Amino acid sequence: MGGKAIVVGAGLSGLAAAYRLQQAGYQVTVLERADKPGGLAQTENHDGYLIDTGPDLINKSFVRYLRLAREVGLDGSIVPSSQVVDVLRDGRAITVDRRKPLSLVTTPVVSFRSKLVMALGYLRLRPKIHGMDPYALTEHSGADNTTAHELSLRYFNEEVTEQLVDPILRGFAGTGAKNASGVSVLAAFAVGTKKMVAIEGGMGRLPQEVARRLDVRYGTEVLAVAEDEEKVTVNVRLGGEASQLTADTVVLAVPFHEAVHMWSPLAESGGEFGSSLKDLPLLSISLGYDVPSPTPAYSVLVPSNESDEALLVMFQQNKAPDRSPKGKTLVTVFTEAGITARMMERTDSELVDWAAQFIESYYPTLRGRRDLGTVARWPHTGYWPTPGFWKGVSDMRKRLPKGRVHVTSTLFGSGGMERAVLGGERAADRVIREAEKATPAPSRIHGTPPR
Repeated sequence: MGGKAIVVGAGLSGLAAAYRLQQAGYQVTVLERADKPGGLAQTENHDGYLIDTGPDLINKSFVRYLRLAREVGLDGSIVPSSQVVDVLRDGRAITVDRRKPLSLVTTPVVSFRSKLVMALGYLRLRPKIHGMDPYALTEHSGADNTTAHELSLRYFNEEVTEQLVDPILRGFAGTGAKNASGVSVLAAFAVGTKKMVAIEGGMGRLPQEVARRLDVRYGTEVLAVAEDEEKVTVNVRLGGEASQLTADTVVLAVPFHEAVHMWSPLAESGGEFGSSLKDLPLLSISLGYDVPSPTPAYSVLVPSNESDEALLVMFQQNKAPDRSPKGKTLVTVFTEAGITARMMERTDSELVDWAAQFIESYYPTLRGRRDLGTVARWPHTGYWPTPGFWKGVSDMRKRLPKGRVHVTSTLFGSGGMERAVLGGERAADRVIREAEKATPAPSRIHGTPPR
């Protein structure tokens, strides 16, 4: 087993693929256009505030992500986060302690009647999500024919859908229930109430640790990927100089709109579906306050009827103590994908003021104590997971040519860090399986077993 492998993209998916291939004996080179690893998973330090500018949440359902973290020595850095959640309703924050089974029952998040509807609906929904992998959604593409809002109403009522299902999906899919695929509802309930955890040092730490164990060539632009019967040729540009690399196999761990210009068969395989993919943009606005946390909650669920601009809120000091200086508060506001393109026209100062006004209206003890404001702009975090998206991904995968070039889930985006690791590891597994098929079995002469 072994050979030369090139992985294009040093996001978490590409790094996971490269790491598994290296473990299998491959000589692996990772090509990355940026000057650092991680893709969306980045962490910045601003005056003692440790800010995760992209993906934010980890929970115990991230089994592959956490396994990889332990393999690269981060076991002792995995710490529990607050299990408390705030839900916004009618201009106030309602606290729900997920550690207490009756907490939701005793809070006014929804009416008593809706709580009964929710319990009965979940019992009917449970058989559909039993054993489901919430990060392998192409395996459930047969159910990808309705919106999350429509599917939710089959099991719950309007109040439960608007006050609970919608804000949960906004954090899970980047948009509300009326825009997201119904498959996202199944995935969200399959994740359930898994305990939330964090990695000390930030979300950027895992990709950094994996990259340290690999040959990653930063500042490398991939121009074209072409294969023949014996090898794959990769045309690159580094420092203004064009050159060629060759390998036995190549793994593309970049989004479709980038990969389609590198590898020509993608245009035909993508067809109308590939042309219809729509970027899922995101703004991450982080605010520091020189005052203790106003809530024990880590995540704050924001229903669409409470704000069409704010998607999700995270109180970072309740995720991990190292996220803010002692006695201070770091809060991050994420924007709803459908509004984000318009919001990106605003200046950083305008966005910080908007986010502060929104947060401080629910947590007034923060007013007048802000000492930090930063903005991270992500024009592309994935693709819109509208109804039919996962079926389109599944069908497109079947049309991809079989050969020496493989892709990870980053090609299609949408799904977060656990899906990134899953997609990278599955791509590596496909490479290894194909190599095993191509390796001739040991011959036997006159019945003598091979030594």
